[in-house]
Amino acid sequence: MAKKKLKEILWRKANTSTIDALSGASDSQQGIELGRFEVFQDFFLSGSNKTEDEIKEGFQIVVPIEPFEGEQPIDAYSLNVTFRGTEDKSRPTWYLPKQTPIKKKNPEGGYPLWLNSRGFNGEIVEVIDENGNVKQNSKGTGPKLTCKPDNGHDDYIFLAKDFEGKVHARWLTKQELDRLPHQIRVEIESSSFGTYKIGSKMSVTSEKIIKLLKEKKNVLLYGPPGTGKTHLMQEVISNFNSPAIELDTEKEQDSVVSRLDAEFDDVLHKFVTFHQSYSYEDFVIGLRPDPESEKLLSLVPTPGVLLELSEFCRNTQNASLLSIDEINRGNVSRILGEFITLIEPNKRLNSSNEKTSSTVEITLPYMKSDSKVNVSPKGEPLEVPVPFSLPQNLFTLASMNSVDKSVAPLDAAIRRRFHIVPLEPDLRELKEHLYFEADSEDVKEVKKVSIELLDYLNCSIAQFIGKDYQLGHWYFSPLCNHFEDVKYCEEVLVDVWLHKVIPQLEELFHSRIEQLIAILKLTEETKPLRVNRPDDEFEQLGAASFIESNQGSTPEECLRHIKIICGDQENTAHEG
Repeated sequence: MAKKKLKEILWRKANTSTIDALSGASDSQQGIELGRFEVFQDFFLSGSNKTEDEIKEGFQIVVPIEPFEGEQPIDAYSLNVTFRGTEDKSRPTWYLPKQTPIKKKNPEGGYPLWLNSRGFNGEIVEVIDENGNVKQNSKGTGPKLTCKPDNGHDDYIFLAKDFEGKVHARWLTKQELDRLPHQIRVEIESSSFGTYKIGSKMSVTSEKIIKLLKEKKNVLLYGPPGTGKTHLMQEVISNFNSPAIELDTEKEQDSVVSRLDAEFDDVLHKFVTFHQSYSYEDFVIGLRPDPESEKLLSLVPTPGVLLELSEFCRNTQNASLLSIDEINRGNVSRILGEFITLIEPNKRLNSSNEKTSSTVEITLPYMKSDSKVNVSPKGEPLEVPVPFSLPQNLFTLASMNSVDKSVAPLDAAIRRRFHIVPLEPDLRELKEHLYFEADSEDVKEVKKVSIELLDYLNCSIAQFIGKDYQLGHWYFSPLCNHFEDVKYCEEVLVDVWLHKVIPQLEELFHSRIEQLIAILKLTEETKPLRVNRPDDEFEQLGAASFIESNQGSTPEECLRHIKIICGDQENTAHEG
C-alpha cells in the first residue's frame, strides 16, 4: 500500500450530464464542465503565467495524472483541460473534453477510473415512457440510456495534488466523503464544484517536531543562524492541528484511506521572545495598575501569557501551543520560576486533567484561596484555580541560537526538561530548493558554486572554532528561485556573499584575523576583498592586519574570487 498525503483537492459533483458523458448514454454529451475560471485557476495554473489575451480567448492545458498501481493498473495519463475563455460571456468555464467510453467518435476514451464500472459504478437502464415504450435519444435513432435514478448523483469527480505536486484522479463516493475531516466535508457538500487547500506544505522535520511535541510536551530547536529554526516554528504552528487526508495509490475505490481529523477542537497559540527585560510578571503573573479603579493607585494580580494558555487547555478538548524564540536571551530561571518543575509531563495533571500521585500543585504569588484571577484567552472569562497545577495539553516549542555566546547558556535543569532537536546546516535541503527544471545550465553552475562555497566555509569554520558556529544553509535562500538571466543569478550570489556571509565571518573570526585571511585566501592584491597589512614598524607596536573591501570591484571579480576560495573543493560537495 502506497499512501500519499494530499495538499489540495478539486471536485465536481456528478450530475446527469456528467453521468451521461462517463457512461456513454448520450452522444451529445462528450465532456464534463467543471466551473468558473477563478475557482480552478490556482489548481491548474500554479506556477504558470497566462496572458490576458490567452484568458480572454481560451486555451487548453495537459494535466499529467499519476499511474494507478492497483490490480488493474493504468499507465500515466494526460488529462486535457480546456478553458473556454472569458470572451464567451455565457460559458467562461473549465471543461474536460471527451470523457466518454472508448468508441469510434472517441478512440482514446476518458480517464478509466471515472468511467462506468470503474468509476461511479452506476447501473445503466433503458428509460420507459408512460406508454411502456423505450424512449429514443435526441436523434430518434435508438434507446436513451441513463443512470438509474439516485445512483451516483451524490458522488464526485475527484482530482488531488499530493505534497510533491503530483496529481491523482479518482471517483469520490458519498461513503468516502463522510470519512473526510469535518471542515473539508462541509466545504465539498456546500458547493457542486470547487477546490480546497488542505494545509500548508509541511516538511519531514516539521512532522517530526509535531510528533515530538505531542509526545514530549517540550521541544527545543538548537542550532546556528540560518538553519531554519524560525521557519520550522512557523510551519509547526500552521500544521499543529490541521486536518489531513491520505490517498492509497493502489486502490481505485475507497482510496481515501485515512481520516486524520484535527486532534483538538481548538488550539490557542502565543508567540513570545525572551530578552533581558522579560520577567516572571510578564510571563506568569504580576501586579499591574487597575485601570478601572477609582483610587489613585490600585495594583491587582494580572495573569501573563502562560496562565492564559494553561486555563484554555484545562478543557481536555483544547490545546495550547507556546512558542518561545531566543529562549536563552532572557533570565530563564527567573522568568519560569516554579514552572520549571510544572512543565515536566509527569508533574502535570493527567490526560483527563485530573490529579495523580505525581501531580505538583503550587500557590501562585499574589493569589490567596479566596482571591479570584480571571483570564479571557478567547473572550470567555476563565478562573485560575487555587492551588494551581498544569494541564497536559500545554505544549512548548522553543528555539536557541548556538552561536550567540554573549548570553548565558541554559542551565542543566531547564535543558533536561526539553527534548532537544539539533539543527545543522543541511546541503541536501538547500539543493532540494535550489534547482528548477527551467534553469539553464549556466544558472545551475552558479548555484552549484554556492553549494561548494557553503560546504568549504563550514568545513573551515568547524576546524577552527567548532561546528556550533557554522553557517546555516538558508543564508543562500535568495538563490532558491528560478532565474531567466544568469547575470542576475550571479549578482544575487555576490550580494549574499558580500552583505550576509562576509559580515558573519568577520564577527565569528573577530580576534582570529589570520585564520579568516587563510580561509578566504586573501592577499594584498585579491579583489574585491584584500588584506591590509601594517608595515614592520607598526606591527612591532602592536598593529594588526585587517580585511578591507574594494568598492570598485565588479560582480564578475567577486564571483571569480568565490570560485578561487572553493577551487580546491572536490567536484561533489559534502552533504551534511
